[in-house]
Amino acid sequence: MRGKKAHIAPNSKTFHSTDSRKKAPQKLHHPPARSTNDASETGKGQALPVELELINVIKNSLRDTLSKPDLNEQIQKIKGLLYDKRFLEVFEDEALLGAYGVRWVPSRSLAFRELMEELDPVKKAMGLIGRANKGKGKQIAGSDEEDAEKALRARVVCIGGGAGSELIAIAAMIRDAQSSGRSSNGLICNVLDIGPFGALINSFEAGIQESLSLDSAALDIHFTRCDVLATPSALEPSPLTSLLHQPAASTLITLLFTLTELFVQSRTQTILFLRHLTDAAPLGSLFLVIDSANEGANALEVGAEGRKWNLASVLDGLLTRPPVGAGEDEQKWKCLDKRDSRWYRMREGLQEEYPVKLENTRYWMRLYKRV
Repeated sequence: MRGKKAHIAPNSKTFHSTDSRKKAPQKLHHPPARSTNDASETGKGQALPVELELINVIKNSLRDTLSKPDLNEQIQKIKGLLYDKRFLEVFEDEALLGAYGVRWVPSRSLAFRELMEELDPVKKAMGLIGRANKGKGKQIAGSDEEDAEKALRARVVCIGGGAGSELIAIAAMIRDAQSSGRSSNGLICNVLDIGPFGALINSFEAGIQESLSLDSAALDIHFTRCDVLATPSALEPSPLTSLLHQPAASTLITLLFTLTELFVQSRTQTILFLRHLTDAAPLGSLFLVIDSANEGANALEVGAEGRKWNLASVLDGLLTRPPVGAGEDEQKWKCLDKRDSRWYRMREGLQEEYPVKLENTRYWMRLYKRV
């Protein structure tokens, strides 16, 4: 499992449109047919320089945790809790979060970075491509509105990202872009999670500044503790809605190794959460979902007969199918890219640089665009 559950404080604006409050949660009786794509593999050969930098950031950020005499004992305890799907007992226990970061963040962040680097729409949403000056010679002044739009920074909202895997992957991508001569207006990264991850995020922020020389102008990091499965309230905007309503050059929303955990906590509330996210997401924003492709963790029983469907197919049905009785023009999300089974395998030289075991990662992915 990936890390903490992302959750968000209630807010009617965040989660409900005027009509959606009256609708019952969408049923899961008829998800789309299973996909049969074969698993692809990556990660062969020698470690890339950016991957070694990424590992170095984590080592520097978590050096105190790595030196703890009871680290292995804590890791074994976490493994047992995750195996039993007692996620909140891990992610709401601040004493365990450092050990979780040491053990699971390196493998996840390596896999996330590699995949996101392959997805041009994701890099564009992060402001890492497509910002080169097209004109030559004399510049033509634009309107105040155009100038203000150019000054906006891209925003990434990491739901359930408290452990820091997404943050480390994003930082490595920015550093790699700078090394390649690509420039941007900088990126705002908002991390939302149910657990007390503030100290861990602060450690990673310090490590990013120390090891990658990225200041807040390049990567502006903010952590908010909140519960996305909480029932929205009409009295106060939720953190998620508030963030998604703030001006940004572009918006990328991530839900990485978190969806399974949300469904384990509450299927009904997770479906409502996805509806609220849909209502709040700006048109044109991207929604990247990655989760374990392990069959045991990825199967969801649907209908009275308890037929099992993989979670990716269920998500496709929830997000890309128009509501019953609606026309195709009422589709809310368009699937831009999908991988049903993919391996990230550790490259040579990575394990030698890290004192805790690094694991290969098998996952599925969906990239949606709000339309």
